[in-house]
Amino acid sequence: RRAEVDAILVPVRVKLVQQGRIGRVRSVRNREYFKRKASTIIGGKNMIDVRTLAGKLLRENMGYQHDQPLTIVFDETTHWLAGALRREALADNCSVLRTYNLDDNKRPLKDIPEGLEGMLKGAERDARENKTSHVLFMAKRTPQDAVVDGQTVTEVSFTRALSKRVLSFSKFGNLPEITPTLLASAYDVRNDPSFSAKLFEYLKTIQGVHITTEMGTDVLVTFDHEKHPFWNSDGIAKVGTYCNPIPAEVYTYPARVEGRIVLDATYSALGKMERFKGQPEKIPEALARTPITWVVENDSLGGRITNVLCDDKEMLAHVNGQVFVKKDWNRIGEIGFPANIAILEGALTGSTLLDEKGRVHFANGGGYPPNNPPYEHPGQHCDGLLEKPTITVFGEPSVFVMKHGKYVF
Repeated sequence: RRAEVDAILVPVRVKLVQQGRIGRVRSVRNREYFKRKASTIIGGKNMIDVRTLAGKLLRENMGYQHDQPLTIVFDETTHWLAGALRREALADNCSVLRTYNLDDNKRPLKDIPEGLEGMLKGAERDARENKTSHVLFMAKRTPQDAVVDGQTVTEVSFTRALSKRVLSFSKFGNLPEITPTLLASAYDVRNDPSFSAKLFEYLKTIQGVHITTEMGTDVLVTFDHEKHPFWNSDGIAKVGTYCNPIPAEVYTYPARVEGRIVLDATYSALGKMERFKGQPEKIPEALARTPITWVVENDSLGGRITNVLCDDKEMLAHVNGQVFVKKDWNRIGEIGFPANIAILEGALTGSTLLDEKGRVHFANGGGYPPNNPPYEHPGQHCDGLLEKPTITVFGEPSVFVMKHGKYVF
């Protein structure tokens, strides 16, 4: 119990000391104790060494080298991670380090703030002078939408503007809504970094899959490897690309989708409902009781949702608003196959960012390059996850890819 209290109070005291608002810790012994405790945060019943995880994220997934300019963008909910990343970068003798707190501005942001733009100009200059790439990492909450001059403003436009601004000279990694517990799950030592490559190579050899679940999913999916190639999202940031630096998944735009998809694990759009705000872990519980069913038919562009079913009327109304309100929101824009073994074997958290790395999933709305969906991105991408599916190769019912949520290929 004392350790739990320390984990909460010590980082606060260290921050106050740094700000000069309370006196310095007097003895060397206590100073080292506070320094050590400040880099550790409680997660559940286990101690989570955030600084070690931050180092893994920075060096292995962001591919950071000490001669690269580094920019860390955060807000008050992710100050703990920004501080750990900063300490790791300084330990590596980082050449140029910049940090920016988004909460210095009114949220939600629509465009890049002036202060951050100034930092990016400096980072671009430094990268070119040093003949290297810039590393940009962002971790933040998703603030509530705002209505300005009759128009809804979300921070999606800010993230897109930021991505467009930096990708010509940067690696850009983003972990929205990250927590210490989710960070620990993402970089669990049980995960095999090479598995996503194996899965990627295997999926390129088959033309489609038949997916079923005990909850009622029964859907046929076919692939067009030439027009819509698979993408190995291995969680490793690369120059010129935006990524969530969490290993891993393999995804594509499905050429044809027909049947029923029953979302019984989690659905990202439900996070916008009042009853789930701040409680994402409640989403899997709700879907286990009253799953969401998409009835999907195929047309010349691919699969489209024609009907949504759910016994929970409030959830049904909300999902209809996320699927049918605007053009192409009802398109199946992505199918994803999980490649993080630790997350695959673990329990659901309700955080789609993490859970999708361990569950087969479909997304309504748009897809992402290089999958090249045959329509413009409609500004919507909501991931719906399946629990323990069985997958066979299309046309070969005796050839299994997955049985009850475990890969067997």
